[in-house]
Amino acid sequence: MEQGLFFPSKNGDRKYKASDFTGYFSKLFSNGVFSNNSKNLQVIASATNRLSLIVEAGYGNINGYLYQLSEPKTVVFNIADVSGTAKKGSVVLRMDLTERKMTVEAKGTDDLTRNATVYELMLARILIPGNGKPITQGMIQDTRGDGNVCGFVSSLIDIDPTTLWTQFEADWNEWLTEIKGTVGDDAAANLALSINDIKSKMISDKNELRNYVNEELEKNRIP
Repeated sequence: MEQGLFFPSKNGDRKYKASDFTGYFSKLFSNGVFSNNSKNLQVIASATNRLSLIVEAGYGNINGYLYQLSEPKTVVFNIADVSGTAKKGSVVLRMDLTERKMTVEAKGTDDLTRNATVYELMLARILIPGNGKPITQGMIQDTRGDGNVCGFVSSLIDIDPTTLWTQFEADWNEWLTEIKGTVGDDAAANLALSINDIKSKMISDKNELRNYVNEELEKNRIP
């Protein structure tokens, strides 16, 4: 199927589904909390009801679905969560495709639900003291930056150098063959070793490739 997105509709000939949009955005941004503001969806202790928590306003992204919280929200643990002995809980950003909504919720566990219809990001891990004791700020572990359970939204746009490298290597080999008769086998061999070193370094550290190539070419420059 060949398709271009998203063009204006004329007489209903261009109709798009929500999955068309989420599929597009899921290829641009990773799941997580937007990091443009350090308070985005931060979980803090409540100054009034110490058995509940406050989630600051902010934005999040799950599989191309955008979550917006325009003002701080109070999340409340169930009675069963705060009674009894101490245990770990969490505050999560939950996407529910069946209910067609995204919400921040308090959970009496730090296990995340991730399946075909529900996907959760953990904003904070909570040490619930139990027996109705208040939850203090020291009992709140900020997990927004932990990529295993949440993470910050980042761009998924990257450059795959594989095909570029294939063309570069082909051109290099052709050039190397042409100059062998001019500079001799020893110099040609040194250049061949250099290109292998460059290839290995590109795989391990693409950011330093350009400087490395310049250094190697200068090192083996023919007078």
